[in-house]
Amino acid sequence: MFVDVGANVGLFTTLGARLVRSGGEVWAYEVDDRNLTYLSANVAANYVGDWTVIRPVGAWSSNETLVIDPRGEFRGDTRLVEQGSGARITAVTLHEDLPERHIRLVKIDVEGAEGHVVHGLMPRLLVPDVDFLVLEALPHLLGEEQNRRLQTLLGTLLALGARFYLPLGNAGLLRRTSPRTVLTGSGAAHLVCRLSKR
Repeated sequence: MFVDVGANVGLFTTLGARLVRSGGEVWAYEVDDRNLTYLSANVAANYVGDWTVIRPVGAWSSNETLVIDPRGEFRGDTRLVEQGSGARITAVTLHEDLPERHIRLVKIDVEGAEGHVVHGLMPRLLVPDVDFLVLEALPHLLGEEQNRRLQTLLGTLLALGARFYLPLGNAGLLRRTSPRTVLTGSGAAHLVCRLSKR
């Protein structure tokens, strides 16, 4: 199973669905109505709808209602807001929402809230029932509080025995790295976390 959290318009959802084919399953989570339209269209256009589940809910650390502001600078720049005139969304924990199947890969790109998503998946990580996590890690763009949360998240994953890797350009290769390198890096990074089989 492949899980795409922050699926946006479906680039990774459709790629993942083409890789798992009809013998696998893809679950795509997206809360922005504008993106959901394109996500659904891309899944249909790629003929992967039979094994792709689109969930118009947020993945979070608890089951609750959140308020988001989807009017960021670019499509997919949806942010959580404390109060105000945002859109109300339903948020769920991945642990409770996903079926009881082994998860090969979870991709999480949720604008600095990755720790909340991982917290909601934690019971599955402790089993362990997940092989890989791919997280967007952009410490140079995050505020101080978000950087602290990223540091805490990486420490938690390290305690679970995770090994960390960064992509090497466009070659499809990975190089081993450390949480410290990620936190002090200045470029965009999709951090690959390989979870150990305890």
